[in-house]
Parts: sequence; structure tokens; C-alpha cells
Amino acid sequence: MSEQDQALVYLVPSLDVCWANFAPMRPHRNFIADPPPVAQCADELGRVVAELGPFLEGQYVLAVHTGTYNRDAFYQEPFLEHYRSAVAQGAGIAIHPHEEIRAKGTGHITEPYMRQMIRARKDQLLAGGVTPTAYKGGHFAYPAWLTRILDEEGLHVDFSAAPGYSEPRCDANWIGVAPGGGYLSFEDPTWPEGRGTPSRVLEMPLGNDGGGAVEEVNTLYNEKTDLANLLRVWDAIVAQARAARRPFFVHYLFHNTSIAEERWLDQFRRLIDHARGDAGMIVSPLAAKQAYDRLALAEVNDLEIAPSQERDFIVRTKAIHELMRVLSDDGQVTVSLSQNMV
Repeated sequence: MSEQDQALVYLVPSLDVCWANFAPMRPHRNFIADPPPVAQCADELGRVVAELGPFLEGQYVLAVHTGTYNRDAFYQEPFLEHYRSAVAQGAGIAIHPHEEIRAKGTGHITEPYMRQMIRARKDQLLAGGVTPTAYKGGHFAYPAWLTRILDEEGLHVDFSAAPGYSEPRCDANWIGVAPGGGYLSFEDPTWPEGRGTPSRVLEMPLGNDGGGAVEEVNTLYNEKTDLANLLRVWDAIVAQARAARRPFFVHYLFHNTSIAEERWLDQFRRLIDHARGDAGMIVSPLAAKQAYDRLALAEVNDLEIAPSQERDFIVRTKAIHELMRVLSDDGQVTVSLSQNMV
């Protein structure tokens, strides 16, 4: 068994391409924000790729903001040049919409609207020589119909989930979602893997200690807490994976503006170093998906089936074989296992 297959937690650092004064755009602040300082954001992104890229050995994702306050700026040069450099390191690129509008939230979004918007951003990236492979909903927004769009557009890793979080004004409801990640169903993103019609979209939620959904307390949200709490949350995630007897696949949120803040940058590095030395594997979206599929196949191969279980096993195996027939864009077999299978 490889070192990677022995990890208890697969962690994708999600480095959000945004701007500092965007943070006030919250429901309780009436979704108000100012446009970004584009040149400053480009400089910060360049530093992130140059400084954190090597530290992370290219294993991260850049979540590229697009939204009602800033639709296209981050999908043009010089940002595209930095994305190309990140991809060359081994990183992934995620489309990261924030569709909130002043005083109204996200109530205006529909499936046709989001399909057109996501496709337009994808086309902009492709025209610049960058292939997006992931998605992240702003403020954890994720209507159930979004899974089909991501599946069709080749955005096969999602970072929208926040276990236990619910905010209707942002179209976010993650009550009951599996804290350790898994393949989404088309019917409901909170259903456990194996229920419903499986998609090719692997969910990797924000790392959570299992005790609630308060960003400042329960999650791996770099700028919302201090190092001591981040380490505590990490240890709790490892404990959950150990208790579940299966690896967890989660992400760690960092904003590119923090490259200029020594406190945030230092604790980000320290948490990554701690994770590397404590049952963690730092991975890109592609590496995470490959690891998940490889572990799922190994789980199938290691099963010992008693005669009394053969009928149920045959039914479940048929479902697995149907999933194995579906290939993701990177050529890897996508396999999904029910939590109840073993």
C-alpha cells in the first residue's frame, strides 16, 4: 500500500481568488460589497502562485471568483497567466460564483441562468489556455439541480459543502451532508453516497470538527480563527476518519488576500505542515478524485461475502459496475460505494 493510500485525511487547500473588502458581503450585511482593486488582486495572486505553489508542491485549487460585483475581471489577463502557471505546477482551477445581489441574496438564480453563466466562464478560461475541472459555490450556495450542470461541464470536483450549514438566502443547505466527502446524487447533494442517481461529481466539503457549522469555531477556515483552533479542528477530522474506518476528503479555505497578512499566512503554513505529519495528504482536486476512486476499487476487491449476503452484494455490485462504466474526463474510472455496502 502506498503512502498516499495510508492517509486518513485527503486535504485540498482551496485558495480563493477574491479581494479583501468583498468579505462584508454577507446576508446580515445586506449583501453589500465594493468592486475589487483589480491590479492589487493580480499581484496577490502572482505571489500566491510563486510562494505557496512550491510550498504546496502544486497540490491545491484556485477558486476563481465571478459574480454580480465582479463578473469578468478575474477571467482575463494577467490572471490567466497566473492560472496557467498554477496548472503547470499541478494545481486545479475551480469556477467560484457569487451570485448574491444587493438586498436580495441569490433568489434570482435559476438552472438556465447558472448553466449559461458557468459555461461562459468556462469558455473564457478555455480561451486563455486554462481548463477548469472544479466548482465552488459562493457562501456555500448549491441548488440541487446544479449537480447535473457540473457533471455535464466536466467540473467533477465540488467544494461547496459546509456540513451542518444552512442559509436559504444563499441557496445553501448542507444539513446532513457526509462530512468526509463522496459522490453526489443528482437528486439531492445532502443524500449519502449510494442513494439516488449517482453523478461524476465528487464533493469535498469544508473541513469540519463534527460539532457544528460555526465558521469561527468548527471549520478549517483560515481567516476566521486562530492556529490553535485550526489544529484542534484538524485533529477532530482525523479522529472522525479513524472512527469511520475510512478516509475523509475535505478542503481548507484560504483567501489570496491573506498572502499579504503574516498572521494568516503563517498559520496556513503551520496547519499544512501539521497535516502532513499527522495522517494527512495534501492533494489537488485531480489527485483527490484519483485517490478516492482507487480506494473505492480496493474496498470492492477486499470484500469477503458470506453466503447470506450474496444477494444484497449482487444488487450493490451491479450499481458499482454501472458507475465503473462511466469515465471522467481525465480518463479515470469513477466508482461510488454505498456507506452501507460493508
